[in-house]
Amino acid sequence: MLTSLAARLNVAGTHWSATSRLVDRLVRRGLVDRHEDPGDRRVRRIALTKDGTDFLREFERARADAQLDVMAYLTADERELVTRAMAPLGEASRRRPHVHPAHPEIR
Repeated sequence: MLTSLAARLNVAGTHWSATSRLVDRLVRRGLVDRHEDPGDRRVRRIALTKDGTDFLREFERARADAQLDVMAYLTADERELVTRAMAPLGEASRRRPHVHPAHPEIR
């Protein structure tokens, strides 16, 4: 499981042991829980906690606020260009299935 998580993180040089340490820190901070897989005791399942979900929501709000702050420095023409470019991305996101194609357990 950690090897597949390390691969999905797609960080050059990420090894399962580094991923394990990262998950350990997230567990200590209460952002994720780690549970034994009932079908395979060698596998550990990792899931966001309520605190982890809250943290991600706050992070997303902060990221969006930072983007809006940067957009304030664009000219009107540049803002229009960005707005036009973002519309197809938003539409594609709405059409996209909310299941990771390679990992249907991820939602």
